[in-house]
Amino acid sequence: MSRKLGNIEAFTYEERGKSDSPVKLNKAGFEKYLFFLSQKAIAYFALHHVKPKRVFNLTDIQGRKIFDKNGLLTLPGENLFNQILEKRHVKWELSGKTMANYNIKKSSLTSP
Repeated sequence: MSRKLGNIEAFTYEERGKSDSPVKLNKAGFEKYLFFLSQKAIAYFALHHVKPKRVFNLTDIQGRKIFDKNGLLTLPGENLFNQILEKRHVKWELSGKTMANYNIKKSSLTSP
């Protein structure tokens, strides 16, 4: 990941006066994180019977969009994809058809 980002310090910060504080993402860091996670999600759904153009029409089972108009994961989409990465059973919808990750090989969850 660091090869893709370059200097990680441009994307993180530490709280002032707290030397034991964990490093946190700044706005630019969060945007990069969301971009890379969204790209991984797009690749995942495209590999699992969703045509690339249709990936952006996916919704969760409550009807909330998984991707926004810019191709980034929405909060519900990020939550759904994180559950997929945790190998939890998840359902999503495309044009009223319910799909799931139940029968997907675990090896497809690794980085593309």
